[in-house]
Amino acid sequence: MSGIWHGVATRGVMREPSVRRYSGRSVEEWKAARRERLLAAALELFGTEGYPATSVERLCTQAKVSTRHFYHEFQNKEAVLLAVHAQVIELAVRSTGDALRRTADRPVRERITAAVDSYLRTIMADLRRARISFVEVVGTSPAVEEQRIAFRELLIGNIRDLGDTAVEPLPVQEPHPPIWIGARAEPALRRAVRIGDAWIGSGSSSVDDFVTQAAIVREAVAAGGRDPFPIAKRVYVTVGDGKPLEDHLDAMYSWPGLGARVAVSGSPDQIAEQLDRLREAGAQELLLHPLLDHFEQLEALAELRR
Repeated sequence: MSGIWHGVATRGVMREPSVRRYSGRSVEEWKAARRERLLAAALELFGTEGYPATSVERLCTQAKVSTRHFYHEFQNKEAVLLAVHAQVIELAVRSTGDALRRTADRPVRERITAAVDSYLRTIMADLRRARISFVEVVGTSPAVEEQRIAFRELLIGNIRDLGDTAVEPLPVQEPHPPIWIGARAEPALRRAVRIGDAWIGSGSSSVDDFVTQAAIVREAVAAGGRDPFPIAKRVYVTVGDGKPLEDHLDAMYSWPGLGARVAVSGSPDQIAEQLDRLREAGAQELLLHPLLDHFEQLEALAELRR
């Protein structure tokens, strides 16, 4: 097949027209170069004289571009600010990503420090970038503000995600730490034996309550084959006059009369007698809890060991 294509004789094949070139460049290459000059001018002028003080005409003069060609590339001056800010964002994202990859095997604290340091170094290495990032884009227009906030949220989100990796659940520890369960009612006591590793009687239960509850726990332990199964008791205790402690407990639990029923008080010998009852009921650990006058009570409680 033969024919004519743009005045060029062909035989057997249709040829595409050649790309028109000017001074060795294609039209697209000229457009790209023009755009880069405008962005370079924007970085210089916005970063030194400021966005409000820079006109489109000033940008065109700096970039050696006609205003007609300016509007071929950008709709308005705001579009140039968005574009040059986007370039700064791209540099910052790339640098922080590189920092995180370099520190992939380091502790999270070091990785966050490296990422933030890399971001700041990238921005502050050129004070024009810093001025555009932290001054010129702030509150300039809704579109520019939207881009600024989106980038800020991206950075915050990346740091937050990195921090979250530090608190992800660790592999289950085997054997796991012992699980102590506090319970009072019989069904809860039996469930504590079934699913827990130990039981502790509450401080708001009396010595008599504990004796009853411990009997249920020991029976459930024997029936379930859970021995050894530690048993403990929190004891609100004070050496001396028990009235201040009783009043404190009534207020703390909002339960009038509770303090008189559960507080263990009196002389060291009287207190030791009550503690002996708890041990005889099965308590292997006693958590003595003086709520008032801590230092004086610790000194007085030391007499119980002598």
